[in-house]
Amino acid sequence: MPFPAGITTRLVTLGPGTTMEAGDALGVKATVKSSRDLVWAATGTAVRSVEKTYENEAGLELEFPLPVTDQAGWLLNGAIVDVTEGKQSHYYIIGLEFYAEGVSRPVSTATLGPFSIPEGDGSPIDADKLIPATTQGGATISLPDSWSEAVALAQAAAVEAAAKLVDSEVFVRTTVATDIPDPESEVGQAFGEAGRARFAAPVRAFESLKASLTAATRSTAIQVLSDSTAADASIKWVYRFAQLLMVMFPAWTFHYRLWDDANQRYGPTTVMQTGTAGVRYLDCSTGTTTRRLDPLVSPHLAGTIDVQIKVSMADWTPGAQTIMAGRSGAGGTRGWYVLVNTAGLMTFVYSVDGTALATVSPGAVLGLTDGSTKWLRWVFTPNDGSGNKVLKCYTSDDGVTWTQVGTTQTSAGTVTLFNPNVGYEVGGVAAGIGNAGLKVYEIRIRDGEDGPNIVPALPDLWPPYNISSAIVVGAPICTIVNGSRSGANIAYLNDSVRLPKMTPDYGQAVTILSSSHNEGLAQGVLWSNLLTGWLAAVKARLPLAPPVLLTQNPETPAVTNWAAEHARRRTDTLAYARINQVDAIDTYKAFLDYGDWAADLKADVTHPNAAGYDLWRDVVVAAFKAI
Repeated sequence: MPFPAGITTRLVTLGPGTTMEAGDALGVKATVKSSRDLVWAATGTAVRSVEKTYENEAGLELEFPLPVTDQAGWLLNGAIVDVTEGKQSHYYIIGLEFYAEGVSRPVSTATLGPFSIPEGDGSPIDADKLIPATTQGGATISLPDSWSEAVALAQAAAVEAAAKLVDSEVFVRTTVATDIPDPESEVGQAFGEAGRARFAAPVRAFESLKASLTAATRSTAIQVLSDSTAADASIKWVYRFAQLLMVMFPAWTFHYRLWDDANQRYGPTTVMQTGTAGVRYLDCSTGTTTRRLDPLVSPHLAGTIDVQIKVSMADWTPGAQTIMAGRSGAGGTRGWYVLVNTAGLMTFVYSVDGTALATVSPGAVLGLTDGSTKWLRWVFTPNDGSGNKVLKCYTSDDGVTWTQVGTTQTSAGTVTLFNPNVGYEVGGVAAGIGNAGLKVYEIRIRDGEDGPNIVPALPDLWPPYNISSAIVVGAPICTIVNGSRSGANIAYLNDSVRLPKMTPDYGQAVTILSSSHNEGLAQGVLWSNLLTGWLAAVKARLPLAPPVLLTQNPETPAVTNWAAEHARRRTDTLAYARINQVDAIDTYKAFLDYGDWAADLKADVTHPNAAGYDLWRDVVVAAFKAI
C-alpha cells in the first residue's frame, strides 16, 4: 500500500557492503523504525511506527522510500506537529546486519541514527554516509554528510547542535532500539536527544517488567508511589513513560489508573491502548472449571465483604443461576458467593455452618441488555453493630461511580460466616463454571466497604483450578497503578490504612518510589529510617515487584522550599540504595547535566515543565532499555 496522498518521500540507499580484509561482498539487512505514530491530516490516515526489514543479496544496493521529517501536515493527538525553525515531525533509526555468503549469522552489525530526512532537493540519501554529531547536551545524532554546519544547527534547534563531524564510516554502535523518545519538547528537538542513554545503567528491578512485556503471556503492572511530580496531568513523566512503552509493545493493552485522594481509592481506568488481540477477559465457554487462588492466600473475611466484578453475560436472565465468584466448596465447606439468578436478580449466598445456605437479594432485577458489559457490586455486612445483617447491591459503567439496585436489605439478627478451608474462585465456585455465557474482565473482593482488594484484579493472574479451567483471551494488560498525590510524602504514602488501598494486585512487576520534595528537613539517619520503613511495607504488599528509588529533580532555592535539604536527600538516597542493594535512578543528575535546568526545565521552583518531565521520562526509559 503506498503512503497517503500528499506525503513527500525520499529514497534511502544502503550498501553494497564488502569486507575490509578481502573485499568479499556482503549482504545487507536493514531494520527501519520511526520514532512515533502520526496521522496525515489531509487524508486522516493513521501512519503507525512499525519496524520494517529490507534485505538484499551480496554486492547489491538496498533502497527504500521514507517520508521526509520536515513536511508540514502531520497530526499528533489531534494537533498539527510544529516543523518550523528546524523542528522535525519524527525521525528514524536503522539497525544494520551484514551477512557473508553462506553464513547464517551476521558477521557485523551497526546502528544508524537517530536521523531525520529533510525534503531538500529530493535526491536519494546514502545512509552509509550518515555522520554522527554531538549536541550540547552530549546526545549523539546522525546527519547526512551533505549538510552544512548551519543546517545541522538548525535541525538541532533548541539544543545548539555542535556538529562534531567525524569519519563517515564511523557509526553509532549501540543495540538496535525498539523505540526512541518523541521529539515533542524543546529538549527533544535535537532528534529526541536520543543520547540520553548516556544516563542509562542497568536497573535490575526492571528485569521482571521487561521479561513480562516481552513474553506477553500474562498481564503485568507498574506501581508508582509519589507526589505531584507524578500525579494529575498527562505531561507528567509517568503517563509519558507509559506512552513510550505502548509504542514499544503494540501487542499490549495499556490501562492507566490514578489515585483519587478525595475518595481514597483509584479513579476510573483510562484505556491508553488496546492490544492487537483485543480486550482481555476470562471466557467461561472455554472450560468447565474455574480459576482459583490457593487457600493459603485466601484470607477469611469476617466483616463487611465488598465484591465488585466487571462482567458480561450472553443472557442477563440466564437459564440457570450464574455464580460469578466466591469462597465456597462442596457440602461441609460452603462459605459465600455471589450470583445472578434466572430472573436477573443479584443475590448474595452464604452459610454459617458450611452446609446450609441462605440467600438475600435487593428486590429489583437488573434489566440489562443481553451481551452488555457492566460492573456489579454486592456489599454484605454480617453484623452492622446494631443487631442486623445488611446487603446493598449496585451497578456501574466504570467501577467507580455506582447506582444502587433495588433497596438496602436490612434484616434482624447478625450472622457469623463459615470459614471454609478453600480458596477464592472466579467464574464460579466449588470448581464449577457458573455459566458458559459469562465473561469476566476484572474482579475486586474488598475487605470492608471500599476497603483494600485482597485478590488479583485481573482473571489471568488467578491460577487455573486444573487442566479443564476456563482460559483468558485477548491482549495482555499492562496497568499503570499511579498512587501519587500532590503534597504527598512518605508519611502519607506509607500510611498503614492507605497503602493497602494504593497497591491493589494488578500483577506488579516493579515499584517506582519517588518522594523527597515534601519531606521538609529530613536527612541523614532520619531519612534512612523513613526509607527503610517505606520499603519494608511496600515489599510486604508487593513481594514480586522490586523497588526502584528516584531522586526526583532539583529545586530552585526559595523561601517556600527546602532546596538544600532536598539536594542532601538525593545523595543520601543514592548512598542508601548502594548500602541496601536497592536500585536507584538518579533523575536529579540528568537535570544537572543538562545545564541551565532552572531556566529551561522548570515550571516553578519545585516542579519541572513539560520539557523537564520529558527529560525525567527519558532517563527512566533509558534505564529500562539498558536491561
